[in-house]
Amino acid sequence: MGTVGPRLAIVSNRANPDVPLTGEPVTARRPTGATPFLDRSIQISYREAMARTRAFDTEAAVSRAMDLFWTRGYEATSVRDLTQHLGIGQGSLYAAFGDKDGLYRAALEHYRSTLAAAALRDLAEGADVRAAVRALLTERVRIAVGQGGRGCLAVNAVCERLPEDATTRRTVRDMQDASREALTELLRAARERGEIAARHDPHTLASFLVTFLNGLLVSAKITPDARALEPLVDVALTALD
Repeated sequence: MGTVGPRLAIVSNRANPDVPLTGEPVTARRPTGATPFLDRSIQISYREAMARTRAFDTEAAVSRAMDLFWTRGYEATSVRDLTQHLGIGQGSLYAAFGDKDGLYRAALEHYRSTLAAAALRDLAEGADVRAAVRALLTERVRIAVGQGGRGCLAVNAVCERLPEDATTRRTVRDMQDASREALTELLRAARERGEIAARHDPHTLASFLVTFLNGLLVSAKITPDARALEPLVDVALTALD
């Protein structure tokens, strides 16, 4: 006797519309809308687990991660360091940011939208061009020499991650382009008011100040002493004469 296979239904759909004409095995059908108790339990448990995984303030987490990356750098900061510092599990970190790299990029964007943006707002509110530029540079020095000389997160990122990390290059370039544009507008207005000589090109002068600041922020990591660095700001300001 041959092997007994599944029972085949070779009847028309007209006689039995629930059975296909292809001779497929007849299988038990679950009533529409019916879900076994076990399936419902699994679904509920999964939803609860996911809710617990993401139950934290992502903006606060990014801010704390920014501080850690700023102090230690990217390579020296492990996922375990991040989860301990943020007080979340690895599953929460991966669910929210994808991976360590995703969190690092979020931290750089947070830096750009908070500290870097605040510096540009303060610059725009300055009345006298020399006072405004000096305040910008000295404030950046003050921040950079803090906590033992941790420098600037954006400049640190460039020094550590380039040339391999093209995304970090674009992010930091966007920050510096914004600073250059803001300084250019400030200097152009100052030239029209006669505060700086007409021979100065505002864009070139702004590019010089951004480049000078980059070097100053690296120096702040080597010599974390504002009193030693602030006199260099006065030298740079002579370029406005």
